[in-house]
Amino acid sequence: MLDRPNLPDAVARSLRRQILEHALGAGERLNEVALAARLGVSRTPLREALSSLVSEGFVEQVPRRGFFVRPLSADEARQIYPVRAILD
Repeated sequence: MLDRPNLPDAVARSLRRQILEHALGAGERLNEVALAARLGVSRTPLREALSSLVSEGFVEQVPRRGFFVRPLSADEARQIYPVRAILD
């Protein structure tokens, strides 16, 4: 279960960490129902978190298909690596 004070932020942190640790792979479709169940949240905060991750470049949204983990270039990976250290 996730901490509830700011649920969409907590969900985004969890998903960001999973992307950076490759638990969610590049190009992988993010099934909202399964993710919400696994994280113990409703789809509303999950969608807010996914939208946040879209704006950060971790996830892309394809109309009528859903959300997908965005593949990162080598340059992006190098830029994001310091963020991973902070998250750890």
